[in-house]
Amino acid sequence: MAVRGITKQIGVDSLVMQRTRRESFRWRCLDLLDAARPNHLTGEMLLQSVRSDYPDTLAIELWRELDYLSKCDLLTFAPSAMGATSLELTRQGIDLVEYTTDCPPGIGRPAPPTVR
Repeated sequence: MAVRGITKQIGVDSLVMQRTRRESFRWRCLDLLDAARPNHLTGEMLLQSVRSDYPDTLAIELWRELDYLSKCDLLTFAPSAMGATSLELTRQGIDLVEYTTDCPPGIGRPAPPTVR
């Protein structure tokens, strides 16, 4: 029975780690898009930037999380003239990154920076 308990705990820990990664990954995408403003980033540019923090990131993982963020009305996709997809924060996305609105569940926004 102890083995089952250990297996269950490992499974729970793994789920928590996966959730933490997803939420932090989403925040990093929003943060990078904000840093690029007023310019837009393409999906490929964002993927290369995200890989500096998450080197094992696959394109499918990036697009799955971008889809989630777009369904939260935090970013938009637009085809660019060169055939790539251009990404842009919405007003709600900008407000979220600038800490002027509450953070919805599913996004790992860090605590706001303190002002001295």
